[in-house]
Amino acid sequence: MAARIKVKTDVDPLANFRSVDRGGLAIFLNRSIPATYRIQKTEGFPQPFYVNGEPRWLVTELAQWVQSLADARPAARRKAAKLKVEPATT
Repeated sequence: MAARIKVKTDVDPLANFRSVDRGGLAIFLNRSIPATYRIQKTEGFPQPFYVNGEPRWLVTELAQWVQSLADARPAARRKAAKLKVEPATT
């Protein structure tokens, strides 16, 4: 009988990392490693820093980039405009 391994799916595997390499970037973006090369060329994508000649990205910068993409969606802009409160005039 084979042993079963139970994996927690609600745990972020990158939560304890401050920076990730190319493989970690692929996990963070849920894409393949070759796809990360294409994504890296997009405007606004965080610039890597290099450790021993290998590129690394700060997880906080990647999270901000993903959030900026979400905020740029038309629905997000409409929602933000609805929530904008006009100053009261007396």
